[in-house]
Amino acid sequence: MLKRWFDKNKFHKGNVVTLLQSGVEFFSELERMILSANHFIHIQIYIFDDDEIGMHIINLLKKKAAQGVKIFIVVDGYGSEKISKRNIEEMKKVGIKFKVFSPVQKILKFQIGRRLHHKIILVDGKSALIGGINISNRYNGSLDEIAWLDFAVKVEGVVCNDILIVCEDVWRKKMKYFFKNELHPFIHLERKSENISVRLLQNDFVRRNIEISRFYRQSIKNSFESLTIVSSYFLPGNRMRHLLKKASQRGVKIKLLLSSKSDVGLMKHATDYLYPFLLRNGIEIYEWQASVMHGKLMIIDNKFTTVGSYNINTLSDYGSLELNVCVDDVAFSETSTTRINQLISSGCKKIIAEDYIKQHYWWNKLINWLSYQLMRTSLKLLFLLMRK
Repeated sequence: MLKRWFDKNKFHKGNVVTLLQSGVEFFSELERMILSANHFIHIQIYIFDDDEIGMHIINLLKKKAAQGVKIFIVVDGYGSEKISKRNIEEMKKVGIKFKVFSPVQKILKFQIGRRLHHKIILVDGKSALIGGINISNRYNGSLDEIAWLDFAVKVEGVVCNDILIVCEDVWRKKMKYFFKNELHPFIHLERKSENISVRLLQNDFVRRNIEISRFYRQSIKNSFESLTIVSSYFLPGNRMRHLLKKASQRGVKIKLLLSSKSDVGLMKHATDYLYPFLLRNGIEIYEWQASVMHGKLMIIDNKFTTVGSYNINTLSDYGSLELNVCVDDVAFSETSTTRINQLISSGCKKIIAEDYIKQHYWWNKLINWLSYQLMRTSLKLLFLLMRK
């Protein structure tokens, strides 16, 4: 049943896919890719801070621009609002093309506008990084602070053609005066011998595209063995919760890797409100202890894996441009499962229903309930305002 649904979608064979974790592993690969660029680099990202790691990446990009590499950067107006105008101007001076997606508009103190939640780095149309990792110290870590837990995939092969189309599509729509012939031509790539099947999934509700949301729902609905879900800002709606419940009832083993701490306190309380429901329905919950858990990953029946920017909540469903990679490969799914299980065993606390109930008094439940109602109402209101 699951395979039949996926067969309707367009997967590209002939790719190499590597799972990367935030910290040195990701940023070392990012540096290698930038230094290897010969023709162009596309970057589309939610948060680009000009902190220590951000300045390191900026300096690498300026060096490549001086060598004649064409560089296109699109950042989100809200997520990257702290990047200094001086650094932006210095990048532009060396020929880096820089654009802000959806500058922030405020209505009654609400931040209004679609958000560019992509995390894409594409080099020469041949290799790309896609996931949930932003360019910021918090994702790199330091001697004093453990990196936020997050994931990305490095993809090499024919799927990079589709990634290039996504990058140029966003760039053209925000830079209408930038002539098409200055953009880079469509690059044909040879198939990789590893022959892994990969496809892109996008969410952009305004353009009537909710592939990722539909993929998650269909995956849960049609799974028959196991689901491993890594999710920050976890706030599924009624429909998604019903699908999780039904999957558990038919014997699917479901593991949720969530965060014990969050940079959005209200969201953490709102997620906690769902714990009794999840535990009551036999869904295992593991909380990452060492740092903020910011990952977005799902493994279905140890066969399909998706990694990207999509969070299981209303904002990712309807308010943001999201991009995920879906990998149809047993070996990659097994490798990803091993990585997640290692993280669970080494750095997570399992939530036990009996202990959770004992430790949460009526005022905890009230706070969680109020947080849940406030978050759900705020996200719905934000969606309605954006539609207008």
